[in-house]
Amino acid sequence: MISFFKKLSVQRTEDEAIKRAIGRVIDGRTYFAQTGHPHIKKLEEALSRRVGDALVIAVNSGTDALILAMRALGIGDGDEVIVPAFSFISSASAVAWTGAVPVFADIKEEDYALDPAKIEKKITHRTKAVILVHLFGQPALGTEEILEIAKRRSLFVIEDAAQAFGAEIKINGQWRPVGGLGDIGCLSFAPSKPFAAPGNG
Repeated sequence: MISFFKKLSVQRTEDEAIKRAIGRVIDGRTYFAQTGHPHIKKLEEALSRRVGDALVIAVNSGTDALILAMRALGIGDGDEVIVPAFSFISSASAVAWTGAVPVFADIKEEDYALDPAKIEKKITHRTKAVILVHLFGQPALGTEEILEIAKRRSLFVIEDAAQAFGAEIKINGQWRPVGGLGDIGCLSFAPSKPFAAPGNG
C-alpha cells in the first residue's frame, strides 16, 4: 500500500495490521464477503457512527458510490450536476455515466474545492445537484455556504469525501464530519486515500 500522506513508520504499522486482518479473513474463509456479511456490517456500523449515525451501504469503490448516489436521487438523462473543475476524474465521469451532464465550476486557491461564488451562475433549470469534493485530507472551506445555496435552490448535495475521511468542519457552530453533511456522502478507502485499505477499497 502506498500513500503520499503518511510517514513511513505509520505505513509499516498499518501494513502489519492489514497483514494480520487479512490472515484472519483467509483463516476464516470469509474472503468472498459481500453486502450483509458480518465483516461488511461491522464496517458499515463503524462508518455510520463516524458520520453522525447516517445509513451506510458499502459498495466496491468510491466511483460506484457516486454513481449509485446519483441513481438514488433520480439524477439521469438531461440533468445537470455541478462539479469542481479540479478533482479526480470520477467526480465528472460518474455524472456522465448516469446520462447527466457534468457542469464545471471553478475552485478556490485556499483549499482547491468548489468556490461557492462560482456555483450560482452555473445553475439552470436542469441542475439537480452539486458534487462537493473535499480534497487532500481537508474539508472544503465553502461547505456551509454551498449547503445554503443548495437548500435555497432546491439542489441535492453529494459529498465526495474520498480524500478527506476523518476531517471535520464547523457548521452552524458545531464540528461535523465530512461525508455526513450533504444528502449523500461517498467515501473511498483505495490505497491512495488518507485512510486506506488494500485493493480498491
